[in-house]
Amino acid sequence: MTGTDGDFALNIRWRLGHRAFEVVLAALIKTLGLATEQLVAGDYPALCQSMATAAQLLASATCAMHFATDFDPDIYRGEVRPTMEPPNMPPGFSGTLNQRHAEFLQRYRSFETTIKIQFGNQLETAPADISAAWKSVVKMRSKSLAAHGLVCEKFVPGGESLLEQHVRKEKDKR
Repeated sequence: MTGTDGDFALNIRWRLGHRAFEVVLAALIKTLGLATEQLVAGDYPALCQSMATAAQLLASATCAMHFATDFDPDIYRGEVRPTMEPPNMPPGFSGTLNQRHAEFLQRYRSFETTIKIQFGNQLETAPADISAAWKSVVKMRSKSLAAHGLVCEKFVPGGESLLEQHVRKEKDKR
């Protein structure tokens, strides 16, 4: 690093923040897998603990996202975003294409389906502690998604992601 704000933003904030996010995603995947096993086995005290852990990990993911993006949008546009464009990355690069992100979404959706099959769509037949723990997970997931939306808007106000731009350009070629 040369000590410039852009170097710090790219090498510390952006890259390390995303690495922290990856670690949190790995822990979420493991926790959701364990929670699914506990739900199927009927181990409700352990399930409540796993869901509490998942909610805390979702909060941690949001913190990692905030850390990764706590810098000036001009630095993002001038120094960070170009690292995600050709020739540095394939056209249409997106963090949503990340394998760990996809695995997290699959585990989350699978757990959500399983718990709703077990207790109803609104968890109407669930014990109160399980219902409360699930509501906490859903709330933290919602906060995490909202935070990601704010990050996107901060760096590309009203604009398209690299993936959206790529898809639009490919469609225009046809």
